[in-house]
Amino acid sequence: MKFSRKCLLALFALAAASSLQAQTLAGLQLVGDAGAVAAVTQSTEVDIRVTGLLARTTVTQRFTNHTQGWAEGRYVFPLPDGASVDELRITIGERIIEGEVREKADARRVFETARAQGQTAGLVEQHRDNLFSTSLTNIAPGEDIVVTIGFGQTVDYRHGRFTLRFPTTTLPRFENGHVTESRTLANAPPAPVYATGAPPRLAMTVDLAAGFDLAGVQSLHHAVDIRGRGSDCTIELAEPEHAAGRDFELVWSARDEDRLQGALFVEQMRGQAHALLMLLPPREFKPVALRRELILVIDRSGSMQGEAFEQAREAIRLALDRIDHDDRFNVIAFSNSALPLFDGPVAASQANLDRAYRFIEQLGADGGTEIDAAMGLAMAGLPDPGYLRQIVFATDGAVANEAQQLARIDREIDDSRLFAIGIGHGVNDAFLNRAARRGHGTTTLIKDPRDIAGRMSELLMQLESPVLEDLQIDWPQTGNTPAETWPERIPDLYAGQPLMVLARLDGPASVIDRGTVRATGLRDLRFVEMEWPMRDYFSAPGVARAWAQARIEGLADRPEGSMDAQLRHDERLLTALEYRIVSPLTSLVAVDRTPRRTEAAELRRVAVAGAAPADRDAAALHAMPATDAGSLEAGLRGLSILTIVLLMIFNRRFNRLERSRREAHADEADDTQGFSNTGEHA
Repeated sequence: MKFSRKCLLALFALAAASSLQAQTLAGLQLVGDAGAVAAVTQSTEVDIRVTGLLARTTVTQRFTNHTQGWAEGRYVFPLPDGASVDELRITIGERIIEGEVREKADARRVFETARAQGQTAGLVEQHRDNLFSTSLTNIAPGEDIVVTIGFGQTVDYRHGRFTLRFPTTTLPRFENGHVTESRTLANAPPAPVYATGAPPRLAMTVDLAAGFDLAGVQSLHHAVDIRGRGSDCTIELAEPEHAAGRDFELVWSARDEDRLQGALFVEQMRGQAHALLMLLPPREFKPVALRRELILVIDRSGSMQGEAFEQAREAIRLALDRIDHDDRFNVIAFSNSALPLFDGPVAASQANLDRAYRFIEQLGADGGTEIDAAMGLAMAGLPDPGYLRQIVFATDGAVANEAQQLARIDREIDDSRLFAIGIGHGVNDAFLNRAARRGHGTTTLIKDPRDIAGRMSELLMQLESPVLEDLQIDWPQTGNTPAETWPERIPDLYAGQPLMVLARLDGPASVIDRGTVRATGLRDLRFVEMEWPMRDYFSAPGVARAWAQARIEGLADRPEGSMDAQLRHDERLLTALEYRIVSPLTSLVAVDRTPRRTEAAELRRVAVAGAAPADRDAAALHAMPATDAGSLEAGLRGLSILTIVLLMIFNRRFNRLERSRREAHADEADDTQGFSNTGEHA
């Protein structure tokens, strides 16, 4: 009995500890000295102004402290890949506090000092390429605080469509469990907290000045109201209460598409011209016959459960449909481990393709996003002579060890090409874009099941025929300093996808109209040359910071050993400070200089909830610790609870049997005593 009670107590403790660990790692609740408290609520307003290929976005978030005490909290949110955050403003009643860019550790010290001294303060930090957080401290009881963040971004153009993206949700990032860093509010990669009831309100207005007559404007995932005509229009979300949880995508096209041969946008800052160049591939080209080794990789981790996994399976099926009989292929599924269909690439026979279709159909989604093993299998060895290896990854990219994966691509990609398919809302597109760039491929994002066929058709056309390879770009030069261009390695140019290059020239913008940009490359092993005069350019604020953002990311992308680590750090830091943008090394901090909370007043940490991805199960995401998407800890909790229940049942039955045995023993003793007495009496 003592052993049974001890087992019960131990298992209750294990279940409680496992549940607490899951909540802590998943960021479901921040606990203060007085225990768990109600969350601060937030609503968001987004204003976007688009001019040509550049967009300026202002995000205004209102946080309300509904508790009876002073509160602090952190709100985790995604931003578009490549966003350069340069503005922070906090409004408290009539007071407005402007933020300043500081080195990350310095900004954190300023924030913590303000926290200790009872001053209201805000801190905007970048944790990953597209994952940011706003920390607020010393929010008075019942008080509203308005936080405004400003950033620039570029507009995407592919296959005749311009696309503006604004993410409204993010997924927990999977870690493989080998994490040693202490998880504190200051240093932990933050996990999103999801609203369990109605999602936070999201209002959005887009002022679009395209610079050409519009053929059509469409919102892919939200109902919108559109006003205007010609080249300018205004777009507003029609249902702000139901907008969060789905990434916003606005697409538009030109009425006279043939006139779009390219565009140059220029901004002068600190006496230097910064340029954004978009070059369109030639329209008239014939597909080149390629013998391909196609490696199809599908993410079947727990974060892909639901509609997203069905989209991933359909994407892989469509890729199988387009495999030519001369190609070779393999299929690899991964979650906690990698599961290849074949030991290596095989011929595209009908029998092998049928096995692949059955393999895809039988897969389910569960476990962690352990992408490393799958990446290793996909890049292992060399393709057969005469074959071009193309690796297609269908995933949400919900991984935490991004740097490790990117470094592996650098080491092992060789002459292969890596193409990423981002599935669903809240996808980690920043990681996918960087992986595709390092793999000399492209990224395709699929948010809606209705888009799968069209987006996959575009991708497969790219796989079947690159337009230009081994591209080189020469910029006009004055003096002895050449233009500094990002990305450093120009990717292959694919059908329907333009080349987007950022450059800083040594001299003022006036030198631009005196020269020509020259691009050279190979088309089916033949030399190709193109030239664009730089006389006509558009003046566009935001280009300089876009260049700085690209430089910071590009320096980080350089392979290990190619640059002194301290020099890399210093160059990235100086660029961020010079151009006043948030980066992995800098943050925006704003402090109200007047102390407001007394030392006697308790300060509580609270959770600030955002919207869960609309195509994911919010309850399942709540249950997913960041270390394994729910499989290990959830399994331990479930096993613990099941064992507790079984032990309780066993304990009750054991007690009944024990009582019955004792009663029977007592009756037997009475009978024996009576028999003995009778014998003696006789």
